[in-house]
Amino acid sequence: DGGLTWLGLTFGGEPGQGGTGCPGYGMTSATQAQAIAWLQDEHIDKGRCGCMTVPCETWQGSTGESLYSLALSPSMIGDTTTNKRCRIDDATKCTTCACDYYVTYSEDGGLTWLGLTFGGEPGQGGTGCPGYGMTSATQAQAIAWLQDEHIDKGRCGCMTVPCETWQGSTGESLYSLALSPSMIGDTTTNKRCRIDDATKCTTCACDYYV
Repeated sequence: DGGLTWLGLTFGGEPGQGGTGCPGYGMTSATQAQAIAWLQDEHIDKGRCGCMTVPCETWQGSTGESLYSLALSPSMIGDTTTNKRCRIDDATKCTTCACDYYVTYSEDGGLTWLGLTFGGEPGQGGTGCPGYGMTSATQAQAIAWLQDEHIDKGRCGCMTVPCETWQGSTGESLYSLALSPSMIGDTTTNKRCRIDDATKCTTCACDYYV
């Protein structure tokens, strides 16, 4: 509630049990160093301090290990102007999990997380196990699944290229910025523009739509 009331954890790190906030590391004899470590491990790393969403300008364009580190839970990549978020969960140490990695997306700011089927279909009860490699998916395949099925399809948000990026652009540069599913626009209003490439569409009247 923005600092109106303050809550503590139990020594075991459990919320909602009347904990005073005395650190679980060292307990009543906790040192400053142990208090800092408790803050990091039980509060910051578990999202209790907020700031878990990596903003568009930080993660857009990232690939490989860089993208993985930004999207790795409890962090998430997303659009701070909307409720769209994406993340990768590392389950390599989970002995009861079907997959080593899970890629999920949220449409409510991270309150609930959804997965795709192996075929990339939403709303079918998919767990988030990547369609690339499925239950044997590697980290690289999880990253590729995040890029192809989540980022590129707008599930992580950040699809509007802001004014300062696209204004003055021409030719191929402007085309790449406006190419769907991205769009150029004014993030302070609802005005947006895009180009759809329909060159592979056999039933479309035009190759491009603006």
